[in-house]
Amino acid sequence: MAALPASAQEAIVATTRASVEPIVETVPLTGTLTAPRHSALSVSVSGLVTAVHVDIGDHVDAGDVLLEMDTELEHLTLDRLAAGTRSARAALDEARRQLRVGEALVQRRGIPENEVEARAAAVRIATAELERLQAEEAYQLARLARHRLLAPYAGVVSRRLANVGEWLDPGAAVLEMVDTANMFLDVRVPQEVFPRLAPDMPAMVRFDALPNQEVAGTIHALIPVSDPASRASVMRIALDSAGRPLTPGMSAQANLRLDTGARDIVVPRDALVRFPDGRVAVWIVERENGTATVSERQIRPGLAVNGSVQVLSGLEEGAEIVTRGNEALREGQTVTIRSGS
Repeated sequence: MAALPASAQEAIVATTRASVEPIVETVPLTGTLTAPRHSALSVSVSGLVTAVHVDIGDHVDAGDVLLEMDTELEHLTLDRLAAGTRSARAALDEARRQLRVGEALVQRRGIPENEVEARAAAVRIATAELERLQAEEAYQLARLARHRLLAPYAGVVSRRLANVGEWLDPGAAVLEMVDTANMFLDVRVPQEVFPRLAPDMPAMVRFDALPNQEVAGTIHALIPVSDPASRASVMRIALDSAGRPLTPGMSAQANLRLDTGARDIVVPRDALVRFPDGRVAVWIVERENGTATVSERQIRPGLAVNGSVQVLSGLEEGAEIVTRGNEALREGQTVTIRSGS
């Protein structure tokens, strides 16, 4: 039997209509996850380490005790100062009593006025002495508190540099910790994209180590050109990273959707047929007398728009185009439109 002409070999296809929509450009950028805080912790007083309560990898909360130093001598000093404060308070009480007695006697001319003035001066001296000793006691209390190293914020211990029995001096790092709760993605941005960005713009982030997860984020800060050689600026994205196994140094891709301010015809990406010679076309459905046939229409594609493609020329709004079953169509071929398309 002779083969049927191409137009007689019906194909089953799915179609849609070309529509005019806002053109939103998707810009993929790569970056590295950065911790907002990475601290080398040190003590503020010298002392002998008596306990280290954390190790590498431990999660800590703000205010947790990380390390303690020997406080025996500091407590003895505090006891001595407290005793001096009590003695000074008693001396002040006695000086005030003597002043009251003197003030009562001077009214009966029992003592001269200069004696009362002397007793008033003694009260002032005793008050100053008590205040001095109270300040020394407060200083010692503060010094005593500094024999414990507290976590300045919630995070993870990334390095341990001290052990029990070691002598520590102020300024030397004893522990390192990282804030992993509110991390940022730092991304280098080409100069042609940077002016189109603004704080609080949304971004979707996908990590190389977590290929099946997408993390929502927003632009937190825009940092002008910092590398003259690459002419790239830096964009910092704040992430909703709660409950995800993210660590500083991870690489990731951020996808930004930038509104171009234009509206144009868009078609689904699946509608495009690309040829080896570089041509790009779509199949147009033409209906006549209840019969649907297809015709190839060459187009000029533009930007990718959220699963669709902008059409710069070659297609009009409302045209019915094939989105499925377009792999082997021929010019003028009769088609059956799949139900529900």
